[in-house]
Amino acid sequence: MSLRLRLDPVGGIAGDMAAAALLDSFPDAVDAVARGLSALPLPAELSWQHLKVSVAGLQGQRFEVTLAGKHEGAAAHDARHSHRHHADIRAMLTGGALPAPVAAHADAIFDHLARAEAQVHGCAVADVAFHEVGAWDSIVDIVTVAAILAEIGPAQWFCGPVPLGHGTVWTEHGRIPVPAPATALLLQGMLTHDDGIGGERVTPTGAAILRHLAPDQGPMGPARLRHSGTGFGQREVPGHINALRVLVFDGAGPETGPPQEQIARLGFELDDQTPEEIATALDRLRAHPGVQDVVSLPVMGKKGRLAQRIEILAAPEGLPQLLTLCFDETTTLGIRHETLWRSILPRRADRVETAQGTLRVKIADRPGGPTVKAEADDLAALSGDLRDRRAARAQAEAPPQEVKSS
Repeated sequence: MSLRLRLDPVGGIAGDMAAAALLDSFPDAVDAVARGLSALPLPAELSWQHLKVSVAGLQGQRFEVTLAGKHEGAAAHDARHSHRHHADIRAMLTGGALPAPVAAHADAIFDHLARAEAQVHGCAVADVAFHEVGAWDSIVDIVTVAAILAEIGPAQWFCGPVPLGHGTVWTEHGRIPVPAPATALLLQGMLTHDDGIGGERVTPTGAAILRHLAPDQGPMGPARLRHSGTGFGQREVPGHINALRVLVFDGAGPETGPPQEQIARLGFELDDQTPEEIATALDRLRAHPGVQDVVSLPVMGKKGRLAQRIEILAAPEGLPQLLTLCFDETTTLGIRHETLWRSILPRRADRVETAQGTLRVKIADRPGGPTVKAEADDLAALSGDLRDRRAARAQAEAPPQEVKSS
């Protein structure tokens, strides 16, 4: 079964929160973390630990890094931290004893950070000098996350909306707005929300981890919940849990039914558009990329008016453009739309030689055995009469083991 993980960023996400949540979810990965961190040239006075804690009645973990007995969290960053260039960090990760899968994850996360910082400061990626992110605690956070990702292997990631926060945060360059510029770049394209709680909710490290995981932020579909883990941040927010939760699922296996995919469904009614105009609109909707089906049903609308109900199935990623087309081609003032899961049968296309000519067919793998369907357009193009077309169809739609493909 495929592994699915859903991030629930109630408090946001930072490097230490991600490390703590993943360690709480996968406690057996602590040995892999220890091996990974031992491969780094860490200062002798640096230590790390993951602690079982209870916050507001919830159990979870905190991940802490200390240097000479002083906590190295975000609040401890100051000008005394040396700057580290991206090339130096990359050499540390990929040129040492760090296991290759761990190094690959860690290097990719830092690469996301470097590209964002380069864009913010208008410099080349190779010239990026990390300040807060280059501190040892952030390096340890990222390598810890990378070690756990390498340990659990391939997984499908999901994530709820990410809280943006607001206000300002103190950095090496002084006070900057929240989210920080690099964080804002890394979060581009992700679903976010404002829950009214200020401060830095997502750090650049947390945003880079999200960008590396590239989680799906839509519905997850059927899956079995295996367990969960919670990672707490260092910051205390009155009346709010500063936590990142990870829900671990087993993906739906073959025994649960056929494969599933997401589909967008749109619907609206028309009672003030001519039949000719509706026919033209439906033709253009059917021709739109990503549209899979368009149907029109006669209904009784408001005030006893005869109307047409239009329903469209389409790929979810093209929904914004499809909505625009619907408004441009019809007189509707509103469109219902939702994203659904649908079960689909595996199918494949083939060509079959019949006495009347070649026909394209679609073969579907049904639970009771495969079935064959001839393409109606090909049947219509055959010469002969109805009996000839029926004979060709019967030959083409014979059980697959009897079908002779060209």
